[in-house]
Amino acid sequence: MTIREEILEIPVPDYESEIQKPMAGKNHARIQTRLVSYLDQHYDSEFDILSELDLELPGRARPDVCIYPNLSFDWWDEVHKVQDPPLTTIEILSYGQGVEDLLDKAREIYFPSGVKSSWFIVPAFGVVHIAIPGQETLTFTKKDRLKDPATGIEVDLSEIFR
Repeated sequence: MTIREEILEIPVPDYESEIQKPMAGKNHARIQTRLVSYLDQHYDSEFDILSELDLELPGRARPDVCIYPNLSFDWWDEVHKVQDPPLTTIEILSYGQGVEDLLDKAREIYFPSGVKSSWFIVPAFGVVHIAIPGQETLTFTKKDRLKDPATGIEVDLSEIFR
């Protein structure tokens, strides 16, 4: 068997199974890009905005975006699985994904680990829900200015959903 044949026999992991969520589409990707750019532009001095970070908390998860207080980085030492909880997790609903799945992840993984708020973005409706442990869920539409009471972060959603 040639090396090429051996390489072709290596099983390729199924993306959706590996990260336990549906593959993101074009709308999801655009919102994620705009949101990360907006947060980085407005809050870089206070927070680090990290996307697609593998978290190993009491369970494994990969939120679309994590917000941390400013971190220190060692560019020579890469960390592949982060065990420190972010302040905020942001999940963008993918086609075929249920809001309940995301809420369960917040209740079972994020909040018990110390995450202060979780945002759930529903692109088709231009809506963002913010869940905070022990409080009522906040809901914002694409014309609103979102304010996360856990971090003080504000986002003009009309810029994200333009």
